[in-house]
Amino acid sequence: MLMKRVTSTVLVCVMLLSLLPVPVRADDESLPQEGGELFVQTNDESPQPPDDALPQEDEEPARQEDEDDTARPETLESEDEDLPEQTEEPLPREDVIPLLRIGGLSLMQSGALPLMQADGNSAAQESEPVRIEAKDGSFALEPTSDGSYCLRIYMDPVFDDLLETVEPYSDNVTAAYIGAEVNYLDDSGRNSFSAFSHLAAFEVDPDNKSYTTIDGVLFNLNSSGTTQLMYYPPAKTDPFTLPDSTVWIDGAAFNNVPQAIINVPVGLELPSASPISIESLQEISGVEVSILHTSDVESVVIRFQDDTISSLPVLDAGDTRSLSALVEPAGALPGVTWSSSNDAVATVDSDGKVTAVGKGSADIIATTVGLKGTEHLSASCAVEVRPRVTDVTIASEDGRAALIPDEALTLSASVAPADANPGLIWSVSDPGVLSLSSDTGSSVTVTALSAGTATVTAASVKYSAMVDTYEITVSVPVTGVTLNTGDFTLYLTNPVSETKQLTATAHPENATNPRVSWSSSDTAVATVSPTGLVSAVSKGSATITAVSEDNGEAASCVVSVQEVDVSGLAIAPAALNLRIDPTLPTAKYGQLSVSLDPVDATWQDVAWASLAPEIAVVDQNGKVTAVGGGDAIIIATSTHGADGALVTAQRKVTVEVGAASISIPQTLALSLNKESADSQATLTATVEPANSTDALNWASSNESVATVDADGKVTAVSEGSATITVTCGSVKAACAVTVTDYQVK
Repeated sequence: MLMKRVTSTVLVCVMLLSLLPVPVRADDESLPQEGGELFVQTNDESPQPPDDALPQEDEEPARQEDEDDTARPETLESEDEDLPEQTEEPLPREDVIPLLRIGGLSLMQSGALPLMQADGNSAAQESEPVRIEAKDGSFALEPTSDGSYCLRIYMDPVFDDLLETVEPYSDNVTAAYIGAEVNYLDDSGRNSFSAFSHLAAFEVDPDNKSYTTIDGVLFNLNSSGTTQLMYYPPAKTDPFTLPDSTVWIDGAAFNNVPQAIINVPVGLELPSASPISIESLQEISGVEVSILHTSDVESVVIRFQDDTISSLPVLDAGDTRSLSALVEPAGALPGVTWSSSNDAVATVDSDGKVTAVGKGSADIIATTVGLKGTEHLSASCAVEVRPRVTDVTIASEDGRAALIPDEALTLSASVAPADANPGLIWSVSDPGVLSLSSDTGSSVTVTALSAGTATVTAASVKYSAMVDTYEITVSVPVTGVTLNTGDFTLYLTNPVSETKQLTATAHPENATNPRVSWSSSDTAVATVSPTGLVSAVSKGSATITAVSEDNGEAASCVVSVQEVDVSGLAIAPAALNLRIDPTLPTAKYGQLSVSLDPVDATWQDVAWASLAPEIAVVDQNGKVTAVGGGDAIIIATSTHGADGALVTAQRKVTVEVGAASISIPQTLALSLNKESADSQATLTATVEPANSTDALNWASSNESVATVDADGKVTAVSEGSATITVTCGSVKAACAVTVTDYQVK
């Protein structure tokens, strides 16, 4: 048995190095039988075990013979009957295939699971390990990156059958994880850990209020701060020192532990109620016990970067340093605890990491631990912390903030408080406008290079958020403006009229404010954007002007706007054939399009017309509709040729009229007597509508009996039957022909 009840998450990492997953068969006799049934999920629902798979209300799990029922820690107050009873609503049996039942739990597989053969060996691997979930969500086997499985237990399942069921995995269990909300591991659950011979360490969530681990060993916590050793991992090989807070060792703590090296602090005594005393601990097979004495410890010193120190260099608030403690002789004690004489100045964590907090001095102390009732040795390291920089201030030598090229200015900066780290880093937002004589120090010389505005920043070298800034403007006046073009022409092209980008240059090139504003003398002819983009609007001319924003210096040019005439038209497609056919209702419509030469002519509109509206008509979008059979000429006309001339193009449209129906006599009797008029007959086809342009096509199903020519004349060939068929467009009709021999014998 593993654990009967676990209030929340218990994670067991299972390495499946030799168990290779294959698909599970519900009827496989090699699956474990005594441990219950197996369940595989076959749909997206969470599967349930059958009703008879749940534990009965009055059933009590078997207990191990070596349990000590009277020696449970006082803090473990919960009893099995006090825990909430779980109820399940089972799904229909056809929704699940037996896979794995563990007490009242069912494992659900979303992929392959290692299938155990009758001899206990795993079957061949056919796929990678996959996540396996209990149907009631109580726990899951989850693959890890190294190929192992982690058993996560989320609620209070019954574990009576777990050990027997997962026995093939027991040799690969190397670690156990106790979740934050677990507060009760019963005797059977703790005893079960002895089955995992490779279990080397426990880990407990830091937020767990009931359990903890010390160097991988599982302990129970009481409200008084004492600890109770619950279980020692069977595969733990390194020496372990009992903490001097230990008041209890569980009777099953060393079950199946082949060897252990236990260091016991001198003077550590356990209450008589403890199932295992210090004396009986020494009698357990494989457990080697040694008593620690203060005489084993010679010295403890503090080290920083491999050097023994008694003080650290001055720190700034927020700085960290990692210290270590060296105990001589090595291994004499399990370790040290760290403390600070003044946490307002500097703190230290359990690993010796020092964090500077505020101004002042403090001692960082390393004290040996683990010896109850004995003298603890310690070492200390002095720490001095400077105050945090709270402000940086920049000042100008004469208060100036405006320069001209090549002019210089000295800036100085100070930090507050005055005894904080005085280091500063200087920078400038635009090195093309200003240069700095240095990027460090309490003062710098700023030299103007070119027109513009730049910001000088001084920042604390230690606290980058503490900065001050000083804005300086370098000015150069405008003496003139020039444009990149003289007068020019734009055309009213279609769909978008021509544009031209103008550029205005202020002189000198390093003028402080080279910006200009643009304007057009006639926006109905041409417009100009704030960036100098000129756009043609209508035929005519306009003056475009650029004016300096600095002092009104200006430059201008004239734009002439002209239209683009149509020189030719082209109609597509090259041929258009339409058909009036009730079986093809859309065949009577067609679309013509026209392209202009040049394609960007100012005016793109054309007029459409039909010269034979009784055959085909056309709308102003070029859509042609067939009206009757024949040919029609469609014309497109533009009125925007040179000097207003007309430009035209035309296209012939051919319209066919399809047959809606056709009929011929249904029967015809012929004679083989060549001299008789009955040896031949001409069939007449009646087609509707009468103006159909579809041709008649005649055919015989059996030309050895009767033939038919293109005009519908049928000729008897031999005695028998044949079918004469006439097709007109998409319709056809048939006549049954019978040929007989009327010759007189």
